[in-house]
Amino acid sequence: MLTVLLCGAADTEELAQDFAGEVRAFGGEPWFYQSGDILYSNTAHADWKQNSSLSVQQADLCIFVLVRDIGRITWDVELNTALRHGKPFLLLCLEETHHRYLELARSGADRGHQSAEDVALVDLLHRLDATLNLTAVPFARLYFRDVLRAQMSNLFADSLHLVQQRNQRDNVLASLRPNQTPTEYEQHVLVEIALDESEFDQVRKRAVRALLPCGVAEDDLRELVGSHCQAVARLTIEHLDELVQPGTDMPDFLAYCVATVNDSDDVGLARRLIVKMLTISLADGLQALEKIDLTEIGARRRLAGVLEAYEDDICNAGLQPQAVALLARCLVKSSEDGWIARGRAFLDRLRA
Repeated sequence: MLTVLLCGAADTEELAQDFAGEVRAFGGEPWFYQSGDILYSNTAHADWKQNSSLSVQQADLCIFVLVRDIGRITWDVELNTALRHGKPFLLLCLEETHHRYLELARSGADRGHQSAEDVALVDLLHRLDATLNLTAVPFARLYFRDVLRAQMSNLFADSLHLVQQRNQRDNVLASLRPNQTPTEYEQHVLVEIALDESEFDQVRKRAVRALLPCGVAEDDLRELVGSHCQAVARLTIEHLDELVQPGTDMPDFLAYCVATVNDSDDVGLARRLIVKMLTISLADGLQALEKIDLTEIGARRRLAGVLEAYEDDICNAGLQPQAVALLARCLVKSSEDGWIARGRAFLDRLRA
């Protein structure tokens, strides 16, 4: 059964009956500390803060209500526990109290002339609003049940949407076939999966591979290149030439890719990008590579090898000056005499 915990100061007692009636009508079980419906342990070392935290963790949904008084356990312990554990919750505030906060905040009155209750109210709601960016829904006392019902329904609708999204993803992933171009609908779902930083890495990588036959729009591709997941970013760059779509602003996009790998601590990204740059666009790739960080010797060696592999194309396109400048950056003092020697010979051929 759905368990719903009412969190607030002692003055939430005046709403407890309405809260319990609405939760039961919703098919849930109401929990409220003043009625004993919380988890607790009566021991020599009993701790109300610990009990409150455990109750939040065990509840399916928390309803935080600010009537007039500020309960420190509610806002310092229970709210932090809900945020830390990702617990779904609603935040409701009595209209009169919310209006009082707005008046105090807008007046700019000296805190020294405000009562302790007003100072605490301003500090709390400023923290909820400006620091935590939480939405507090005002309610009139007579319509508490209506507001609670509407907000719980909205949350329930969001939950159903997430279930639908999971079903959509599972269906699309199950229907994938090797070398099959996904439909427009499947592409939309696969891009959602690939961009979801909370999704499992292997699932995201599978989605990226499934998008290879059709590519990815530029804005989405930028997000994949800059993904916080190393595995996803590496896979994207490894297949960058397949994922980039026609019509992409190539100079700007490749410059973004170079800037992104330069900011990364993963040297493997730069090495992978270097291999793909000239495959995507010879002229734009050479221009973007002028900004590549070549501090790491593996990147220098990789770039020298790629430039040599495209020797004929570079000469046919008249891009020797750009290649010479890049190669000169690669051929710094190194213990790897073999590839340095080959690079110098290549440099002489370009200059000729």
